[in-house]
Amino acid sequence: MRKTIIMSIVCSMVVSLLCHTPATATIIVENDTGSPNFGVTTYIGQSLTTPPGPGWNNLLFSWLKESTPVAAGTLYLLSSEYLGAPNGLGSSTPGYIASSTGISASQYVFDPPVSVLGNTTYFFYADALFTPGDLTGDGNVYAGGNFYWNGPNGNFPDFLSVVAEDSVGGADIDFRFEGAPVPEPATMLLLGTGLVGLSGFRRKFVRFTGRPLEYWMKGDCD
Repeated sequence: MRKTIIMSIVCSMVVSLLCHTPATATIIVENDTGSPNFGVTTYIGQSLTTPPGPGWNNLLFSWLKESTPVAAGTLYLLSSEYLGAPNGLGSSTPGYIASSTGISASQYVFDPPVSVLGNTTYFFYADALFTPGDLTGDGNVYAGGNFYWNGPNGNFPDFLSVVAEDSVGGADIDFRFEGAPVPEPATMLLLGTGLVGLSGFRRKFVRFTGRPLEYWMKGDCD
């Protein structure tokens, strides 16, 4: 009787884990000022600093025009500053982490496993040309990073360092960075331990639930 009760509890826990709803994407960092249109024809980049936390995956990124997402070309996620030409961006670029796999709802989409850590600075560069009126930006209100543009020499200088020479001041482009929170290590350990144990009671699992394990793993939990 005791084994039956324990097995019922374990099966219920496993079904709950396998049929869990994926974490919903939340805004990690956003600079949304809705300031006047950015009036430069250029390639663009932006660095940002993530808030404290365990990390995020299922990443989405978009430039903004008056709070509306904008995306074009391929977006490159790097761990270090890039001051080269836009056509030099690729998997061999120093600091390369990942590149977007497509655009959905005017947002750059990354492979789901690609993740970022909390309290860390990252750099995003697009290989598409943006024209005046495509985007909005501000007068360097965002303190967590810098805006990069395709400067006079064809490379990506820091907008602050270049424009400051003309006594204009710095700027940041409007952007939104989203992702799903990564489970805490303790949660992952619990899940991993449970999945390891599954191999030992597949037949019992089927007997107690009335369905094969593969049914629940497909997420069809009706």
